[in-house]
Amino acid sequence: MGMRSEHENLKSHINTLRVVIFGMFIVVAAMWLSLQESIKTQSVSIPPDLRSGATVELGKAHPANVFAFTSYIFQMLNDWPVDGSKDYGKNIYKLQAYLSKSYMEKLLGETKLKGARGELEGRTRQLKLLAGYDEQHVDIISDTSWVVWLDIELTEHVKGLEIKRLNIRYPIKIKKIDSQPDTNPWGLIIDGYTQPPFELKDVAK
Repeated sequence: MGMRSEHENLKSHINTLRVVIFGMFIVVAAMWLSLQESIKTQSVSIPPDLRSGATVELGKAHPANVFAFTSYIFQMLNDWPVDGSKDYGKNIYKLQAYLSKSYMEKLLGETKLKGARGELEGRTRQLKLLAGYDEQHVDIISDTSWVVWLDIELTEHVKGLEIKRLNIRYPIKIKKIDSQPDTNPWGLIIDGYTQPPFELKDVAK
């Protein structure tokens, strides 16, 4: 009787340990899942001039970085080294992660229209930034939206002959989005213009 009672106690103790171990496994698994969910890539936007110090916030874009993004992507978008009828569309699809849906659709419509008019075939285009970052070149609309004023020298050639050389100001809308680091590490997109671009003739900004 005593041995049977001892056997029952041992069996009960083992069952209790199993329940405890299973419970600990559930807790550890829940903690692991919670940790995986909380691990996210955080971006830190560093201003270019740190001589006076700077306060930075995770996930908040500094205007200088917004300007750098805009000038870099916009120049890549409009770089037609061989033939605009091929280069322009290829650039749009290549950079689609950095373009809003509405702006991308507008650009594709533009390529179709210009292509039908024969305005792209055999044409090359090059953009040159006329001025670097300045606080006056970025209007802060909110923490997630800006207007970047790019001053650009636009040059176009057809069959080696220069047909256009203009200095143009582009007022470009930029928005911050939630994006995957492997597709859009900037977390920014171009959303078109606030107004039509215009030729730059001693315009102060």
